[in-house]
Amino acid sequence: MQAFATQTVFEQTGGGLLMGRGKGLDGVYFVRSDFTSITLRIYDMAEPGVSINGTNNSGEGVPVSSVIFNSLQTSDPRWTVDSTGYNFRYTLKADDIPDGGRRYRFEFEMLPAGASDPFWGVFEVPTLSLYSV
Repeated sequence: MQAFATQTVFEQTGGGLLMGRGKGLDGVYFVRSDFTSITLRIYDMAEPGVSINGTNNSGEGVPVSSVIFNSLQTSDPRWTVDSTGYNFRYTLKADDIPDGGRRYRFEFEMLPAGASDPFWGVFEVPTLSLYSV
């Protein structure tokens, strides 16, 4: 999956979106049933080898149904890349981006049904500091 747009977000603020459109190896847009599990690991790019969520780089499970859509989403005004739409959307939580003036990398390890090799969705998000926090 390719990340089409990356927005700068404020530190400790939830609600930002990571959106993208992905296809499987067969060239068809993926749907929920294509994946059995998704694990998210978040890295502060100043310390790229250590995940800031989970323990020992374990990350956290993300329900497939909460981030994958079975059809391209074309009527969402938040998607401004093109008129084709998206089939992946993750809503940032405040603790996903604890500090401003940093760049965080979100690595979604998506395990395809009936396969042992993962599929990756990767986003990098710059953050701005808030002086009042």
